[in-house]
Amino acid sequence: MKSIESLRREINRLIREQLDAYQSATFLGLTSPEAEQCDARRECIKKLTEELWQQRAALKNFNV
Repeated sequence: MKSIESLRREINRLIREQLDAYQSATFLGLTSPEAEQCDARRECIKKLTEELWQQRAALKNFNV
């Protein structure tokens, strides 16, 4: 299980990569492999965000 801070760093890194890809796509378009990478990153961001929220909820419940 990753720490909350490492999850945040990973999510932020993936979001930056995603933004870079979308900015490039605005001017150049996306190839099929690039679109697949964007989809995979989006799913990874979603999964990591869910994990982050679960850890934060568990920590909050632990501190009550």
